[in-house]
Amino acid sequence: MFYEQHMAQLTKKVILVGQLLVGKTSIFNKYIYNKFSEQYTSIIGVHIDKKTLEIEEHQLNLILWDSNQENTPQSYFLGTGGVIYVIDLSNASLFNTIKEDISFIKNRLPNIPILIVGNKKDLLSESALSDVIDHLPITPDLLTSAKTGENIDLIFETIGKMMIPSSN
Repeated sequence: MFYEQHMAQLTKKVILVGQLLVGKTSIFNKYIYNKFSEQYTSIIGVHIDKKTLEIEEHQLNLILWDSNQENTPQSYFLGTGGVIYVIDLSNASLFNTIKEDISFIKNRLPNIPILIVGNKKDLLSESALSDVIDHLPITPDLLTSAKTGENIDLIFETIGKMMIPSSN
């Protein structure tokens, strides 16, 4: 009890970005509500919710923003502490936009941590997955499945750790 009362509290805004239909909303819903739907439901505007993590001696309040907008307005980026950029591992046609998308994000949010996440891992065989990983700027730890929940908590813990100021 004493430890909990003396934890440093931080609040950080995290935005989920990526091309349409990569699974941003599915990741959001799996993490916040532990729910997954096979049916595509387009959100209108921005879906915002909060989840609290304990990382090291910090209580981190994540304010998560999910948007389906292809042309993201500048206001979406205001106050952002971290970015989760989602890739659909099963759609190679989207891979050629990754560098351009990351460059766009870095221009809007210099010095903000960006985590590149590969979603829909469950749709690929192990050999196909291995081939995809070789061509993407991503580590195997950051391959997720919103459907099965694999590595969903891990990606939010990872971005959380990236946003905590070092005590050095």
